[in-house]
Amino acid sequence: MFAGSFLHDRTGCRHQRGAFLMRWPKVSFLFIICGMFLSAFVPGAYAADAGFEELRKNSAQIKTIQADFNQTKSMKILAKPLISEGRFYFAAPDSFRWEYLKPLKSIVINHKGQTKRYIYSGGKMVEDESGGAQGMKIILGEITSWMSGKFDQNPSFKAALK
Repeated sequence: MFAGSFLHDRTGCRHQRGAFLMRWPKVSFLFIICGMFLSAFVPGAYAADAGFEELRKNSAQIKTIQADFNQTKSMKILAKPLISEGRFYFAAPDSFRWEYLKPLKSIVINHKGQTKRYIYSGGKMVEDESGGAQGMKIILGEITSWMSGKFDQNPSFKAALK
């Protein structure tokens, strides 16, 4: 399973089944993603189809990504926004791990179409069988598709390059 596929060598580098996994700082990750998207927006350089082809070509080169994130939820029922911190991992072609570290620990893993959620309870991580993983399955599946270059293939969304 995706959660146990990382190895550490003596220098602290992470490896995944022989492939080097680089630690991507938040800023570098954003520059790479923005660069992929902006490369398709050069005025007059590509038509929409050519732009998507360029994105697919760049996305195909992504093997693994790891990044930290901050998430802010604002709802009327909350006195102040809920700020969560975490980390996500992606391994091509279809493995994704979304891990919340603060304020509550939980992990959602999507691997080959199967999604599981674990929550921190009683001093350990336990599988959440309440169905909470099913909502995340849709989101993680879509993110996995985007990372694989399938930006315009979901009939529920209309993708356009402008």
